[in-house]
Order: sequence, then C-alpha cells, then structure tokens
Amino acid sequence: MRGYLKLVIALLSKDFLVTARSPWELLALLVFSSLSAIPISLIAGEYASQAFSIALLFITIYLSTQSYTRELRLGTLEIYQLYPIPPAAHFLEKLAYTATLLVLAALTLLATMAVLGVNAWTVLELAVIAAASTVYLSAASSLASLIATYLAGESPLQIAVTATLAVPLLVSIDNSNPLLLALTGVAYSIVSLIIAEL
Repeated sequence: MRGYLKLVIALLSKDFLVTARSPWELLALLVFSSLSAIPISLIAGEYASQAFSIALLFITIYLSTQSYTRELRLGTLEIYQLYPIPPAAHFLEKLAYTATLLVLAALTLLATMAVLGVNAWTVLELAVIAAASTVYLSAASSLASLIATYLAGESPLQIAVTATLAVPLLVSIDNSNPLLLALTGVAYSIVSLIIAEL
C-alpha cells in the first residue's frame, strides 16, 4: 500500500511540475473562474446556486482537458504502457490532480464573488456546495478524459461525455444535502476507479 501511495504522489508531483513549467493553462482556468463570478454576482439571489452550477460545469469540462487528454497531447501517455503502473494508480493521481485544480478554481470564483460584494452567507453556501461536489466532479472530469482519450475521440466527444457525467449532480445541487453530495462523489470515484482498471 505504501508503494502504491508513493507511486500516486510521484505521478501527482510530475503533473504539478508540468503545470509549473507551463502555467498558461492554469492561468486560463483561474481567469475564467474569476470572470464567471461577474454574472453570478449580478444575479446573486435565489438563482445564485444555479448560475454557480453552470460555472462549475464549464470548469469541469475544461478540467477534463487537463487529465489524460493532456498526456496524449504531450506524448507521455505511451510511457505508462512501458512501465508497470497500475491503471487505477494513474486514475487516482488524475483524480487528485483534477480535484486540486477544481478547488483552486472554486476558491478563485468564490473570492472574486466576495470582492464583488456578494453576501457572505451566499458565498459560504456556494463554498459548501463546491466542497461537497468536488470529488464527484473530479471523477466525472477524469473519467470523461480517460474515455475520450482511449476512444481516440475529439473534443466534442470529451465535452459531451463530461457534461453527461456532471449534469445529473449539478441539476440536483439545490435540493441535495452536502453530505449526500460528498458520499455520492466518493461512490462515483470508486466506480470510476474500477472502470479505469478495466
């Protein structure tokens, strides 16, 4: 188990190093998140959570390009076939990486909303929603990237798969208990991990 964890940490540090060397994609994500706060702030009333869900959907779609798809684009995906890296470890690393980026994007979005004068209670409610749905959306993003990459699909397929996986959670986000959202995310991650192992 310790070796497995070391492998995931090593793969995760590799992805963070690649991001640090070329920070433009991360910067684009953070700028988009910040700009998304403007329309949400303008309607920050009873529809704030729906607008926030739409922003999370677009962030999730963007994050799917930062997973397996980026490995394919950089030509590093074939390397994993040469080394004895279990697919589940690779997927778990992509899940952690995507979750980290999602948390950064959500924090940027929420901080911008606070700066724009949105009620602190609304920002706190949206922060709870973001925290509760992080694991689910990260799993949806990583799984969509995995499916699109191994099916040699183009961007439209990846967008469609990501949206198909993420929308059910985002549609029900208003009526859901945050604990239930988090548990659904864990369950969905386990199922995604099993699919990745196949």
